[in-house]
Amino acid sequence: MNADSILKLVESYIVILIPITLGITEIVKRVLPESILLKWTPLISMAIGVLSSMLVVGVTKNGILVGIIVGLSASGLWSTVTNPFKKVQ
Repeated sequence: MNADSILKLVESYIVILIPITLGITEIVKRVLPESILLKWTPLISMAIGVLSSMLVVGVTKNGILVGIIVGLSASGLWSTVTNPFKKVQ
């Protein structure tokens, strides 16, 4: 599979999977203690992205690649949105 077909695959699923990944990550963040979250939130987000992608796309190399992209996008999106609202101490 070439790069163009992978990008088309990512574009078709990214609209659905990033909000799902963000939502599930937020639920996990409310359950886990703060000490774990500081280090592991991006990894948790990527794992959730891979799992949700494998459910939708399938258990293939492309499904895993889409999941990694979705998980990293979701964690980057989350930190970009929340950082301006954090108070400086």
